[in-house]
Parts: sequence; C-alpha cells; structure tokens
Amino acid sequence: MARSLDIVFICHKLPYPPHKGFQVKPFHMMKGLARRGHKVHLVCPATASSAEIEIARVEMQKICATVTIVPLSPWESRINAGLALINPWGASLSVKYFATHALSKAVASVIAAHPIAGFMLYSSTTAQYVPPEFRKRCLIDMGDVDSAKWSELSGKTDFPMSWVYRVEGKRLYQYEHWVVENFGLTNLATPAECELLKELSPAAKKNQLFSTPNGTDTTKFTPGDFATLDKPHIPESETRFFAGDCVPIVFTGAMDYDPNVEAVAFFAKDVMPLLRARIPNVRFLIVGGHPKPEVKALDNGIDVLVTGYVKDAPPYMRYARVVVVPLRLARGIQNKAIEAMACGSPLVCTSLAAKGVAGLHNVNMLVGDSAQEIAGHVIAIVAQPELAARLARDARETVLKKYEWTPIIDELVTRLEGLIEQKT
Repeated sequence: MARSLDIVFICHKLPYPPHKGFQVKPFHMMKGLARRGHKVHLVCPATASSAEIEIARVEMQKICATVTIVPLSPWESRINAGLALINPWGASLSVKYFATHALSKAVASVIAAHPIAGFMLYSSTTAQYVPPEFRKRCLIDMGDVDSAKWSELSGKTDFPMSWVYRVEGKRLYQYEHWVVENFGLTNLATPAECELLKELSPAAKKNQLFSTPNGTDTTKFTPGDFATLDKPHIPESETRFFAGDCVPIVFTGAMDYDPNVEAVAFFAKDVMPLLRARIPNVRFLIVGGHPKPEVKALDNGIDVLVTGYVKDAPPYMRYARVVVVPLRLARGIQNKAIEAMACGSPLVCTSLAAKGVAGLHNVNMLVGDSAQEIAGHVIAIVAQPELAARLARDARETVLKKYEWTPIIDELVTRLEGLIEQKT
C-alpha cells in the first residue's frame, strides 16, 4: 500500500524501554509501521512512575506521530480485578485490570483529531478500547492463548490461587473467543497456538487467524567472548555474579511472572541437587527484575543466586556454560530462548519451551522435561565442548533464518494494509 495511513496503536503496558517481552514486539511493530510511511498514534496505560512515563513519551515521539500515555493506578486496577472475581457474572480479571475510562476517552480524542484508517493492537486486553466501527479494520497480536496458560496454572498451584486461575482461564477464553469472532485479523506467535485456539474456539476456525513469531535484535544478542566483550563493562553492582571459579548455569526472564517463578523453583529444587553431585562448582544464576518472595527465597548465597534487575541480559548469556529454559507452563514463543540462541549460548529447554522457537533436540538445543533429563543434558554440554560449540552455532543460524525482526514485522504491517484496503 503506497499511501500513508493513520493507525492507532494500543498496547497494554509501556513499550519503552524495549527490554521485556511485552515491550519488545510492540516497539518493533510501531517502528515497522513508521518505516513503511504510516503515522502511528500510540495510546497505552502505564503503572510506571511519572519519570519513567516521561522518558517513554520522549522516546516514542521519535517514532510516533502522537503519544498518549494514561497513568493507571495499580491499586485501582487490583480493586477492579478483585470486584470482577467476586462477581459470578464478572468479566476477565486481566481485562478489568487494564480497564480505564480515561483510556477510552484518549482513543476517542485521537479518532476525532486524525483521519484514522485502522488499529493495530498488542495483547487481547486492549481490544476493549476499539470502537465497533473499527473492529474489522483492526489487527490484534494476542501473542499466546493466555486463557490456556491460566487454566494450566490452576492445576499447578494451591487453593485459593488455583480457583482464581481457573476462573480467569474460563472468562478469558470467552473473551478471546469474542475477539477472534469480531476483529479483522488475529495473530498468534506460533502455529501451535493457532491450532490450540481453533481447538478451543469454533469461531477461530472460520476467521482470519494466522501466526508470525517474535523476533530478536541479532545485533544486540550476538555471540562473543565474555571476558573481552562484556567483563570490562559489567556494572560494579553486578560484578559479584561473575566472580569465582564456577560453572554458571543461567536463566533469564521477568521474575514476577508466574511461569518463570515455577520454572526456576523447579530447577533450583529438583535439578540442582542432581547437578551438584556431578559438578561440585555449579552455580545457578536467576537473572531478572522484580523477583517474587518465593524466588528470593531460592538464593542461598552459594550456588543459587538471584540477581534482581540487571543492566543488560546478553553478558549473562555469554557468560553461561548453559542457558536453561525449564518452563513447564510455557505458551508460544519464549523470547529468552531466542535471545540465548542469538547469543550462541548452549541451550537446554523443556519440550513446551522448545516447541515455540523451532527447537530441535540435538540440533540447536537439548530438550528434556524431567529433572533427570534436564540435569543429564546440562552435564553433557559442560563435559563436551564440541557438543556445546555445535549447538551454539546451529542455534545462532536458526535465529538468523527465522527470527529477524524486519521480515516478521513487514508481514504484520502488510496484512493490516491489505485489511484496511479491503474494508475501505
């Protein structure tokens, strides 16, 4: 499409800085729209501080025609979600958490001020803000089938959270069904997620559902020698994580995200005892911001260390002898796995995590699900440098072939352009 279009872009959280999974893809989606000559009108809620919001506003104005960030009170959002929970006929807790009249007004103001041709959304929770007349001219990137994730979590946790997750799984499924049925295009991160949604939702079978993966920045996440590339630039507050004669095993991810919490607890409690018996100087580094109390409790100050927020993740991946993604509640693409592959880090994944990243056992990673399998794979990589080198090389090649951002985002934008052309 040659002509420039005004597109409203809504995401459920601040897309800047693009460090976390929920920030990286929407950031690149907006860059892709702008690169193709379109005018992007960003509208999003934010629970961040006023200083963080202002930094994001300034940076996103370099990409977008207009930027509207609506402060969202975490306490008000929790109350809204809580009220929805105790209402037998209530909406999805996730949807109510991000519901605010101020954001609806902001969207209406943008529509009134500009010749809006269509919408692009990131996260199913943002669909509530699209006026009915624009829904068929809207592409929504749902990422994963989140309702299935909550349903899985209900079977992995104790009451009362098991009940909360079960309720959310059912309600969010109904909402996802409504989105697929009423919106122009729905994207999911993997073909497996598309098939799952089709299995769960009859509406998905007859609507425009497709998959494009997440990508990664292959200039930032690159292979290299940790000692020369990273060590001189490690912040002083983080140097202790790289000290000592050890065999570092690394997990990276947001540590307030329940599937990540479950994964590192499983590794620390079930896999590490097996590794200690064979690799006495093994060390497990849990790398990521906002660790929950149960994650902090895993830190024994000796061979399991919780870093909290770090300046940059690539140094930890290049430092690692093995990067592990022991997710057992995985949905869709795992950015942490793609980033490790891009860094040329030998990788051990569960089958669920491997499924979303073109992971092939003994080709670009080792795949196992039990504690014994995962420990055995880690030991094999540590003991066999040639195996580690081969896995690392093939992992990097996989990322270069499948997960570069530009072609991924171009496909999304092209689909939106075609949808708008068809509907106007």
